[in-house]
Amino acid sequence: MKRNILKFFAPLAIAAILASAPAWADSFKRTQEGEQYKDFTLSTLDGETKALSKNLGADATILAFFATWNSRSEEVLADIQKFHEKYGEKGLSVIGVNVEHAEWSPEEEPLIRKAMSDAGVTFPVLVDKDFTVYNDYGVIAVPSIALIDGSGKIIRLTTGYSSSGKYEFKDAVDSQMGVNKEQPVAETKGYHPDTVALRNGKMAERFFEKRMYERAEKYALKAIELDENYVDPYRLLAKIYKQAGMDEDAMAASKAADDVERALKAKENAEEAQPVEQHDGEKDGGGTSTKPEKSEKPHA
Repeated sequence: MKRNILKFFAPLAIAAILASAPAWADSFKRTQEGEQYKDFTLSTLDGETKALSKNLGADATILAFFATWNSRSEEVLADIQKFHEKYGEKGLSVIGVNVEHAEWSPEEEPLIRKAMSDAGVTFPVLVDKDFTVYNDYGVIAVPSIALIDGSGKIIRLTTGYSSSGKYEFKDAVDSQMGVNKEQPVAETKGYHPDTVALRNGKMAERFFEKRMYERAEKYALKAIELDENYVDPYRLLAKIYKQAGMDEDAMAASKAADDVERALKAKENAEEAQPVEQHDGEKDGGGTSTKPEKSEKPHA
């Protein structure tokens, strides 16, 4: 946390914070969080053809790229196998994609089978023999994992499976499957944070609680990037910078939160002040109303 962020929180210049946000989400060169998944069809080692679109989970899907020559691949396979066992019958689908080499060799098959056996894998493992899917998603390293929600949106990308990356991914899966899952809470009447922004904000709070302030800052900035009207990340940044002794930056973050709240409140008041349109039959209380009965519709 070495940047001076005062200018990023100046009134009417909140969007400038995006320029300072770390480029931490570029886990895949051609895939970004928030995008829809890219469909593909590959085969298992036994020749069974599977399309991703036909094997998505009702609530979430884990798509894991791995290669046996990477030392972390067995750990990844074992970990996502646990997710498969825990949530497989509760709406989670787990799919492995082997990306051993750009040119397939039959000699690689026993290596893949051994890795699957050692990790106790019971979920489908597909083989990307010519790296078509690898290149389409823009995977830059193995292992790499994508978490897809029930609507087909990619909500988490993890590359390398570092110790912190492992924790982050586990937390994201548990959250998506309902463990400690937070429901969106309105910052002001009528406003609900973006779902992905909310998830990043909650992740920032967890890292703050663990005193991992740089990671907390990263996720708070990401939440603001996704939804600049989401107030909580600004408040959290104020706490983070206060802990780091960056008092001026802490004050700037706090002021940004106040500015956002005032803007949202002003918008809400303006909307409430708008006159309600009346039909001819409703004027002066005369006649029979032609206004249809109000129907209650759930929020999208």
